[in-house]
Amino acid sequence: MAKCTQCKFNIPDGAAVCGHCGSGQPYKVNDTSMQGRIGGFFQGLLVGGLLGAGCAWLFDFSYWDGVLWGGGLTAVWGFIVGFESTYDPNG
Repeated sequence: MAKCTQCKFNIPDGAAVCGHCGSGQPYKVNDTSMQGRIGGFFQGLLVGGLLGAGCAWLFDFSYWDGVLWGGGLTAVWGFIVGFESTYDPNG
């Protein structure tokens, strides 16, 4: 069970509208416009670069290889999928 963002009433997980107050609930969307794709590229570059650097440190290989491989691959994936954000229909 989840809570409504407006009235805090218990509603089923994944419900689009609260049965008590009728307000729409936020949900995840992928912004696939060019601006969203650029945001996804940088989001992937940051997250992948940090994960690649962590793996390089953990498994003792070249730091920059980890950053470039991890950041590069996830940046491409982020450009394809777009920037993930939460859409709130109430506001």
